[in-house]
Amino acid sequence: MVFKENMIFKYILLGLSILFSACTQTPLKDNNLKYDFFETIELNVEELIFDLKESNASDFIENESEEIVMVRKLVKSRLTAWSEKKFSVKGKKNKSILSYLKTKVTLKENDEDLGMKKFFLPEKKTYQIHTGLDMKFISSENISSKLNIIGSIDLEIEDNLTLNKKNFKIQNTIEILVKGIDDEINKQLKRNEFKLYLF
Repeated sequence: MVFKENMIFKYILLGLSILFSACTQTPLKDNNLKYDFFETIELNVEELIFDLKESNASDFIENESEEIVMVRKLVKSRLTAWSEKKFSVKGKKNKSILSYLKTKVTLKENDEDLGMKKFFLPEKKTYQIHTGLDMKFISSENISSKLNIIGSIDLEIEDNLTLNKKNFKIQNTIEILVKGIDDEINKQLKRNEFKLYLF
């Protein structure tokens, strides 16, 4: 009888140790979030100007949450890093101006009013990230051509996520957004009006 009780006690201890070891938090690795998904474009321009005025203007918006401010800054930082590697200046004439549109992050849905469901489901916020850029080309004959890229994506953040998982999700969502902008700029630059400015 004592032997049986000891065995039951050992099984309970073993079960608890497995449960607690499964619940321990392990930090997420970066997993190379900044993917090298893009091909560098060689521009037949003598000068490429990065115009940051629009994205730098009024970084602080009244009543904007810290979460939204953080997402906007991450989008701006990632777009800047992408564009600096995306384009390579090789020409001896012509000019290009790359302007960043202001990134907007708006709260689309907030699952605070779930009624009884909130006891069973984690609260979730859905943000819409909206950003883009303009790229203007000016030939040596002062003829200009312009392309406009707009990107938009939804970001869902559950309240029960750890800080690591939350950051990982935000950065991956931004990567998908930048990948979409990259694909669109590749597509638009194939138009005849831009052939003059590419090698």
